[in-house]
Amino acid sequence: MKDLKLEQELALLRSLMSEAKALRDIVQATLMTEVVVPEHESRFESLREGLPQLSRQFQQAVGLPEDDAAEELFEKITDLPSSIRLTDLEKRKLYDRWHRYYMSLYAVQGRLKLRRERVDALNPATLVLKRFLLNPFVLLIVIGAVVLLVLALV
Repeated sequence: MKDLKLEQELALLRSLMSEAKALRDIVQATLMTEVVVPEHESRFESLREGLPQLSRQFQQAVGLPEDDAAEELFEKITDLPSSIRLTDLEKRKLYDRWHRYYMSLYAVQGRLKLRRERVDALNPATLVLKRFLLNPFVLLIVIGAVVLLVLALV
């Protein structure tokens, strides 16, 4: 039994987390080298527009209260050249803000995965298959068959 809505929520969350990681990587590379790469700047602009929208879309899909955490990531840096001029304290606050945002996404991911496990547990075929495959005797036979197959191919 698959919950399509849950799977869509998880896919949207994975996309949101990927975008958040891309933002971190771009800002981190810019701050470390203190050079603005044109590709990074164009990607940063697309993230600046897309990440808050994707975040709102995810919040609505999951039913979370509206949160401006994604917009707050861009509060101190309007563009990449301005990020180079941040003080060390402002850079630390930016990293901390990103980390809190990402960890909140990670916590939601955990809750969604628990929900998926509960849905999977309701499916009797899945339960029987898990019990069968986790049986030590079956595992021993499968491992033995794989070893014999590898030896036969070598």
